[in-house]
Amino acid sequence: MPAGSPLAGRLALPQPGLLFAVALTTIPLFVQIVVGSVAVVVAAGVFVVATARPHELARFTDEFQVTLLPVLTFATLAVSVAICWLFFGRTIGRKLAWRRVSVGQLVSVLALTVPFAVLASEVTNCVTDVLQSYEIELLRTLNEKGGEVFLRFASRPAWLVFLGACLLPGLGEEVYCRGLLSRGLVARYGVIGGTILAAGLFGAMHIEPVQAIGAFALGIGLQYVFLTTKSLFAPIILHTLNNSLAFLTMRFAEAYPIRGLTPLPDGGVAHTPLPLLAAAVLAAAALMMIMFQNRTRWRLPDGSDWNPGYVTAETPEAALGAVAVRGTVHPLLVAGATVAWGLLAAALVAAHRAVAA
Repeated sequence: MPAGSPLAGRLALPQPGLLFAVALTTIPLFVQIVVGSVAVVVAAGVFVVATARPHELARFTDEFQVTLLPVLTFATLAVSVAICWLFFGRTIGRKLAWRRVSVGQLVSVLALTVPFAVLASEVTNCVTDVLQSYEIELLRTLNEKGGEVFLRFASRPAWLVFLGACLLPGLGEEVYCRGLLSRGLVARYGVIGGTILAAGLFGAMHIEPVQAIGAFALGIGLQYVFLTTKSLFAPIILHTLNNSLAFLTMRFAEAYPIRGLTPLPDGGVAHTPLPLLAAAVLAAAALMMIMFQNRTRWRLPDGSDWNPGYVTAETPEAALGAVAVRGTVHPLLVAGATVAWGLLAAALVAAHRAVAA
């Protein structure tokens, strides 16, 4: 623990361990519940006093809860930064890997957005199918309520949707889940075990079962991007773009339906066409191989790679004189990824035309 941290001397690095991480996961959820409840009560009181129409309170409260989404995502970002400061103090930027991502890695991150979105969407389709086969009223209610809130929020002004449902969640959740929680989990349980645990907690923070499992699948990809680029900017960008794409498909579902990505009018489940799913798998695999070949390592002045004794994405201390180096990507792999993405684009167009027809 750095000397500038208020928790210095209390916790052994690397933290958090599993139980501590589970406990930490509840804090943003608790803050959201408190902030949301207080805001609803205050707004309802103001509405009744200002309008003298208590019979319309239920409708107002329902609409206000949808509008409240940006406030809750900002609360998550604020509490994430505050808790990370308690852990890392003045070294927060270095510990979180708050550093730019290279141009080549950025291109790979951008290209991964669509294939990851297709794969995560199909995961949620399968989960929805399974849940609908069981008569569990609570799960059905959570699923319908969560979907309704997001669909209604998608119709809000574009800048508000991007800020409240894309950028703020991308910042807050990545700072907390990748920057803090996964740091200790990966260091303690290895890349595979730590990634699965971190992705599981990331999914649990979304509460609603279908969304939680979709977030778990996406969280594995986000963790891979984080560890290969060793930059928190990379998963923040990917997370923000993934959310943006999800809200775009909801907003324009009627005009540009795509089987497997946009909801059906009757609320049913449409699975992703096999050609589109295969193209997404192929594109994701090729791009992830590129990111592995182009992964970031910290090279010390003596020519060796910096290793703090555990797997981490954090930046080494400046006094060590380490510089970021990246591997060279094989041209054939780049060509393969380009072809795979072309197939993905063609499959997307075909999936849209099939629904439109």
